Amino acid sequence: MSSKKSFYIDLVFSGFGGQGILIAGNLLCYSALLDGREVTFFPSYGVEMRGGAANCYVVISDRQIGSPIPSHPEIGMIMSLPALKRFENVIRSGGYLVINSDIISPEEVEREDVNKIFINANSISKDVVGNDRLANMVMLGYIAKRFSVVKKDSLISAIKEVVSEKHKKMIPLNEKAILAGYNLKLT
Repeated sequence: MSSKKSFYIDLVFSGFGGQGILIAGNLLCYSALLDGREVTFFPSYGVEMRGGAANCYVVISDRQIGSPIPSHPEIGMIMSLPALKRFENVIRSGGYLVINSDIISPEEVEREDVNKIFINANSISKDVVGNDRLANMVMLGYIAKRFSVVKKDSLISAIKEVVSEKHKKMIPLNEKAILAGYNLKLT
């Protein structure tokens, strides 16, 4: 009989179009596949190319997954104020809101029964990576390490598979942004 604890984590990533919400969720799923896990990815986005709502649910487990949409995910990666307003009350009590504090201030978060982690992702992306459009990767790197979701090597390897041909030249910057988030002090 094995005493190995089973692995299960569910997340929602939310922001607006152009912030790389869906690519972050897709990248996390692909990384989990490389780690030998079961995954589901359920994206949703507005009809607008940029600026509309974008979100995705991700479930990662070492066993079969019953539903791709958790009713109350444990973790929310929140990249915009409308995303906070939409998903703040969806996160389970005792769960985590990982919030881009360059866009959302602590006073705007109403829940008291969740853990709040504020990351100035745009600033880190601009100052450390040299490109302020990779805040999603900074957040993803932090989440991957903080919650032991996927191995760092899997996350880095998955970038080459997930990034579109059009954006292949951005792979080194994506890697740098993920590592910047991964190397943040854990809170």
